[in-house]
Amino acid sequence: MTIPSLSETLRKALAESHTVLTDPPVVSQLACLHAFRHVLHRIEQGEEGLYEPAHAGDCLALVIAAME
Repeated sequence: MTIPSLSETLRKALAESHTVLTDPPVVSQLACLHAFRHVLHRIEQGEEGLYEPAHAGDCLALVIAAME
């Protein structure tokens, strides 16, 4: 199984999240997870245009971000 890449839309939203997070974790993988969760929170708050719903990579990334 191949994990699909992210859409350009979600990549842009993640880059924005990386810049607004004030306390980035030291580990880069943890920083990415925090950015994914930040984007997910923005989506849950009703912000649109942060990801492409039909894009399999975006859906997978957001499912992972939603996991505790």
